Amino acid sequence: MARVSLYLVDRSASGSAQEIMVLDDQCLSDGSYAFDTSKRISQAGEYRILAVATLANGRLVGGQAEVRVGEECQLPDGAVDLAKLKPRPDYEGHLGADYILDEGTPIVWTCPDAKIIEMRPVGGYGTMAIKLEICLAVPQVLEDETQSGSSVSTDKIHIILGHLRPTKESIANEDAQIRFNEGMLQNDISYKVGDVIGYGTLLGYVESVAYGGFSNAPHVHAGAYDAHAINELAAQNNLWRGTGVSTDSEIRGKFINIESLLQFLRA
Repeated sequence: MARVSLYLVDRSASGSAQEIMVLDDQCLSDGSYAFDTSKRISQAGEYRILAVATLANGRLVGGQAEVRVGEECQLPDGAVDLAKLKPRPDYEGHLGADYILDEGTPIVWTCPDAKIIEMRPVGGYGTMAIKLEICLAVPQVLEDETQSGSSVSTDKIHIILGHLRPTKESIANEDAQIRFNEGMLQNDISYKVGDVIGYGTLLGYVESVAYGGFSNAPHVHAGAYDAHAINELAAQNNLWRGTGVSTDSEIRGKFINIESLLQFLRA
């Protein structure tokens, strides 16, 4: 399906289009409106719709919106969408979710646009781990990892994915840096740190159990936390934490339930 980007044209300005963030059509605190840009349509092309742009001094100000639809995006053969999968049953001390998959399975991004802020070998995560940043138009109340029904309210999220490699074929070497660097030279993935990726971007491939960190089966580890808590988490060396977290640890209140988060972002 094609990715839809919605642009709001402000008649009071120069008329240039400005992209707005992902949410259902609803009024924000500043009186402007946000629109759901994550919906898919099957036909590529350009579309125009009329919409309310702002609420200024108690009166509606007309605006015009353009929907620009890119070419239909085909996912790679055998690629999986983590938002549609059920993770393995969790175990004591684990933080995040593990998705059991065959070695070499392509993992693609199927959520709203996100920025790549890290990609490198990380201890315990094998050849490659990546971290993505998503900014929301307004704070959302999201289920946390305390398993007590509590929540996190945030407008900025960091998602971590581990046990990946940048190439379809495994590179046999005990050194994760060598596996990572040689994999990057083969250039199976198209992004780099600082890039903003969209729907259909290939993130990497599931690493073999031999190089998967502390793994006993090929899988992808996924986790997420409130990015506004980054300094607090960094001070406790918890930015990549995935195991060894007790059920009553306050760290869990900073992390977001990844299964429900991916479903929310994918909806």
